[in-house]
Amino acid sequence: MGWKPPRMREQGTFGRFLRFLATGGAGFLVDAGLFAGALRAGLAPPLARAIAFCCALSFTFLANRAFTFQSLDDKIWRQFACYVLASSAGGAVNLGVFFLYLRASPIGAEKPFIAFALGVLAGLFTNFLSYSKFVFSR
Repeated sequence: MGWKPPRMREQGTFGRFLRFLATGGAGFLVDAGLFAGALRAGLAPPLARAIAFCCALSFTFLANRAFTFQSLDDKIWRQFACYVLASSAGGAVNLGVFFLYLRASPIGAEKPFIAFALGVLAGLFTNFLSYSKFVFSR
């Protein structure tokens, strides 16, 4: 029959993680682009941010579902609700690490981007694990 490339589903956790990172990058572009467009259209920043965030969250859900985890679950609304909850947990971890580092580190106030980066990394891994185990589990 000949050689066939492996399906994405068969590439394991590392392949899924790389796709997760790509999806997150695309989600950031959707988020930032919509936020900038909404501001240019004259929306107030909080409203522009809320709209961009909701659209980016929906985009990353659909992209993670189809591309990253290739979920076949037909209960898409239940899965979306779980995704929103898992994303909220990841956001809480992100902010928790951020504020903890700011308060606990002697250089936290001087170098807030270290706290930012640590929070983002903690949230990223929390999201990947929770999406893998609870939202898109097989």
